[in-house]
Amino acid sequence: MRIISVFATAGFIGSLTFLMLLVPCTAHAYLDPGTGTAILQGLLAAIAAVIIVVKIYWRRLLDLLGRGKKKQAAQLDSDDTDKNSP
Repeated sequence: MRIISVFATAGFIGSLTFLMLLVPCTAHAYLDPGTGTAILQGLLAAIAAVIIVVKIYWRRLLDLLGRGKKKQAAQLDSDDTDKNSP
C-alpha cells in the first residue's frame, strides 16, 4: 500500500511539473555575450570530448564488431601459408 502511494505522489508531482512547463511566462533575464560564449565553449568542449572518446575506443569497437587488425592479420598469415605450401 505504501509503495503505491509513493508512486501516485511521484506521478502527481511529475504531472504538475509538466503542466507548469506548458504555461507560458515571461522571463526577465538578460544573456550577455559572455554567457553566449560560455555556452558555445561548453558545446565545443562536449563535441571535442565525444571525438576523443571515439578515437580512444575506435580500435576496441572494431575488434568488437570483428573488423579489427588482429583478425585481418591472422587471415593474411593463413593466406601466405596456403601459397607457400605445395
